[in-house]
Amino acid sequence: TKGAKVKVAFTDGRSWDDNGGKYYYATGSSMAVAGGQFIGDVTPVCAAEEMPDVPVTSVTLSGTGVSSGKASIKKGASLQLTATVNPSNATDKTVTWKSSNTAVATVSNGKVTGVKAGTATITAKAGDKTASVAVTVTDTPSGLTIVGSTHSVAPETMQFTVSGLPDNANANWIEWSVTGDHLRATNNLGRTFKVFGTAATTGVVTVSYLDQTASVPITVDAYSYESAPTITVDKQSLNMKVGDSVKINYTISPASNPFKLAVFDSFNDDVVFADGDGTLHATGTGSTTVRVWSSRSTNYTDIKVTVS
Repeated sequence: TKGAKVKVAFTDGRSWDDNGGKYYYATGSSMAVAGGQFIGDVTPVCAAEEMPDVPVTSVTLSGTGVSSGKASIKKGASLQLTATVNPSNATDKTVTWKSSNTAVATVSNGKVTGVKAGTATITAKAGDKTASVAVTVTDTPSGLTIVGSTHSVAPETMQFTVSGLPDNANANWIEWSVTGDHLRATNNLGRTFKVFGTAATTGVVTVSYLDQTASVPITVDAYSYESAPTITVDKQSLNMKVGDSVKINYTISPASNPFKLAVFDSFNDDVVFADGDGTLHATGTGSTTVRVWSSRSTNYTDIKVTVS
């Protein structure tokens, strides 16, 4: 190759040269040897060929799911792109990668990773040739559903729970929030979320678990009442088996009372968990109490539950 250092050994057609196969080094385009010595003033008898540079003529991109220069991945997922440089004997086949929007998708050695929903162009370059793929990143569809009444009278408490969680969900990773004027939350972590309004208003309750979210709109009406409501339930005791679910029906008196909601509190969620709609789920063996409040939290009744 032009400019490279080469080593050669000469023979006279019968055996190695007089130096016993000595190697000779040269960095030019030709060299001459006589009497076992390198000389430069005779006609060369060998030459090192100067190989011309071979430029890149094209770059193509391929990968699973790539079609017509487009691909789609979910947020957090990855796609491996492969760049093919032509011709195969190109002098420099080094490929560099670039994303047009790293906030949507990043790329490293052809591995594309979705960051958030949107579109980014991934470009591979070799020599002065480029190839691109338009990558669309989509959010993971949420399987979460918020359970509970979304309409109350101030200052009633609305109780919410979430369904669609994995069986091994960590309650400390369940995050709740509420937006809107005159709305107050009693907590923001856990399986249950309680919200009350201090005046007529509207808002939104949101729950998130890992990369999934769900939201519901809520409405609070103005309050007007003369006496605190009382509450009764249709079951004061229950015998359940692990995996059973039972809906508790309740009555708030007097009928003219504007507060119509109830709040269900289990003393031990590892035995019984109460949904926001009053459904009790047996989660483990043992005994516990489920306290049912009028949503004004001025009166309650207890349900004794045994799970086998």
